[in-house]
Amino acid sequence: MRITFYIPTPLRQHTGGLNKVEIDGSGSTVGEALAALWQAYPGLRDRILTEQGEVRQHVNIFVGEESIRYCGGFAAPLMSGTSITLIPAVSGGVTSCSATMVDINDIRETSGDREEFATTKNWRWISRGTDTSWDLW
Repeated sequence: MRITFYIPTPLRQHTGGLNKVEIDGSGSTVGEALAALWQAYPGLRDRILTEQGEVRQHVNIFVGEESIRYCGGFAAPLMSGTSITLIPAVSGGVTSCSATMVDINDIRETSGDREEFATTKNWRWISRGTDTSWDLW
């Protein structure tokens, strides 16, 4: 069985810079697949799980497009070819901000600062000058 793990930028230092990791013989559940991933890349485990072996509060694990929190947790079944995406919460942004109501598809220039809004699923990318951040909404 082959499982593909998608690794976001903040965690790639633990996979040698890889954004996608494919593991063969990963098991038939999310827990077994993650155990195989930890075996190959042990530095990831502590970033995803607590000392008690639970998913950290600000980390989401998706099987396809479904969070494991709602589809059986570590016991959720997997099929060959399934993808698992690891998403840690990332925060950041600008040092000063003014609230503006903007249609999500608008791109506009305001007082020399560039504001771009783009969507990918439920993520919004905001760029103002040199600062960028991702928000889940």
